[in-house]
This record gives sequence, structure tokens and C-alpha cells, in this order.
Amino acid sequence: MEYTNFDIVEVPRRCSGCGRDADSSGMRHVGWAVPVAVSGSAQAYCLGCASVLRFLPWSAECAGCGREVDDENEAEEKGWRFFRNGDRELMSMCADCAALEVRRRATA
Repeated sequence: MEYTNFDIVEVPRRCSGCGRDADSSGMRHVGWAVPVAVSGSAQAYCLGCASVLRFLPWSAECAGCGREVDDENEAEEKGWRFFRNGDRELMSMCADCAALEVRRRATA
């Protein structure tokens, strides 16, 4: 049987992008991305950094209603916005839910 580097799954110690450890970056709980560079060296990135660095396909789900969008340009054209939740993580919202969130925060 032939083995590759992907046969052995060991949680990386930290994200190569933001430098946070596996627990605080979510790598231990939700996973990580390992884009192989042209040079052949591979580094592990938390999903947040991998998304920002465009290693992952883009998609978003509205935290308010569950609506989904798979194209970043379409989301921008349709007024999707991102807000920080109580845990300081970004949550995406469609234009309708974003308008409600803005009003909610303005009256809080």
C-alpha cells in the first residue's frame, strides 16, 4: 500500500498565516487547509486565513435566515455584509438581515 502525507492526520501546532495555536484558531475543531506551493513545501492555515488568502472556494451563509451565496461578487452586488458576533467572529448576513442587524445595533 502506498502512503502519502495525507494518510497521517496530525493537527498542526499553529496557523502559518495568523500564528494562532490549533485551539484558538479552530484548527483542532473545524480543520485546516494545506495548499501546496509551487516549490512543493506545504504549510497549514486555519480556515479563516485560508479563506482570506483565497485557498478555499468562497461561500457564505446568512446568520439570520440561512440564505446562501457562492459568489463573492454576487454577494457584494446584493448587499451582503459581515458583522462581529459576541465571540468577535465574523458572521455573514444577506442585505435583508443586515438591515435588521444595523437597526438592532443602532437602538441597543
